[in-house]
Amino acid sequence: MTSPLAPIGAIQHALYDLLCGDSTLVAMLAPTATGAPGITDTARPGAAYPRLEIGAFHAVPAHRYGPRSGPKYGWEVSGQVKALSTYPGNAELHAIIARVTDLLTEPTTALTVTGFPDVACRVTDVGPEYAENVGSVLVRHLPVIVQVDVHEA
Repeated sequence: MTSPLAPIGAIQHALYDLLCGDSTLVAMLAPTATGAPGITDTARPGAAYPRLEIGAFHAVPAHRYGPRSGPKYGWEVSGQVKALSTYPGNAELHAIIARVTDLLTEPTTALTVTGFPDVACRVTDVGPEYAENVGSVLVRHLPVIVQVDVHEA
């Protein structure tokens, strides 16, 4: 049996669904041009602030083997969820990331990844904060690194 591809897309989708499903977080973010929550997987020109970007994921195989049942496929997937803000100072960034951390930290996380009944999620790193000029606007960034471990049961 060949190992399946890393479920990065399924995990990004699950993170998006979980974050968009939290009304407190959604209220902290500017909506997209279509009115959707301000959570995207890529930087979009002209997007409003504050917002979250989900991306830059990678995966490492973490397969388990049982005595009779054969391979139980699993992955350790890490990636970035980044808050962006034009608010002076870092208070808005910290509030947004605090909410993201609450949502993605076990035991409260309710992340559901298609094809993997065994899911564990945690924030492994926060920061550092940094700022950059985008056009004539100072944009502050605060990334967190999220690790999601998935396995077949």
